[in-house]
Amino acid sequence: MRWLHEVPGIHDKDEDALKLDFSISELTMRNEPKETIVTHFFLSMFKHQTDGVLMLPIPDEHMLEQVNTETAPFFDKVQLVSYKGKVKQIHLQYPKKYICKARLDAINEIIGSDQQVASPFNQPKIYRLNKEFFDCKNDNDSQLDYLLAFLKNMYVNQDLTFIPNGWVLSDSLKDLQILKLLVCNSNNVYFYVDNENREVGVVQVQFN
Repeated sequence: MRWLHEVPGIHDKDEDALKLDFSISELTMRNEPKETIVTHFFLSMFKHQTDGVLMLPIPDEHMLEQVNTETAPFFDKVQLVSYKGKVKQIHLQYPKKYICKARLDAINEIIGSDQQVASPFNQPKIYRLNKEFFDCKNDNDSQLDYLLAFLKNMYVNQDLTFIPNGWVLSDSLKDLQILKLLVCNSNNVYFYVDNENREVGVVQVQFN
């Protein structure tokens, strides 16, 4: 598979990770919910687990407003993490049960099958994906363009990471719509792959 190659290790950008002067508060009042592809993208992370915590970086006030509209209203527990009085992260827990009005294939690709796959990471190997082997033509999909713009604006100072369900390392992954979107519009995309069963445990994306 020439479209990826193994790397020894990578650095996850997170300039706020070591700051200790922070406070956590509950967000009780939320904006009127607006269900978009952004909503579906982040809810997909909870398809096969409901007790995790989704930690979203908040680089500016505009992003805070957007998260309060398109993601926070769909979770029962929302916490603001502030540094020197400024919101830097939002923690989301316990997604509300509801039926999505629409789902794109790109979101279904993250969710994978209905069968939950156990988290791998048995001596994981890290692979960098080679952009030149992907078909990066513009599909003119307004929803995917909207999702991409959101992710680029959010993940300015740290990397996007997510856990796909049922991704086993093979050439067929190269044709996934969501993977092509991320590879073609970022600086780097990495796979963390279980050394024995070849399952992709984590996808890491660096937009900057």
